[in-house]
Amino acid sequence: MTPRIRTIYESGSESVTKSPRYALMYWLIEQNDKDEITTLLDKFGSVELHVSDEKVIGHDHPQLITVAISAIERRWNKTPDIPESMTDLDEQSWFILSWLEQNGDITNVDKEF
Repeated sequence: MTPRIRTIYESGSESVTKSPRYALMYWLIEQNDKDEITTLLDKFGSVELHVSDEKVIGHDHPQLITVAISAIERRWNKTPDIPESMTDLDEQSWFILSWLEQNGDITNVDKEF
């Protein structure tokens, strides 16, 4: 059976993915939705959304880790200290997800088989 990553967020939503990079990408989507839409609603009272064909950061984008670290720093004013020897994107993503479980808004992240 293929291993999967099951992530439960503070909001109550959850994702089941095939790699830590997908799980981190979904966490970023969860952050953008929560932060940006809430800010717009607070500021303007209502929001008109438009769909765009512009690409967003995906699981294979070279800047995924950088964008995730930036989102963490904006939200909590601290970041996980990823070891320099950790160069694999899946390992870095798993490290960040584990950090978010301990310090952030992920209530549970684990590997299912």
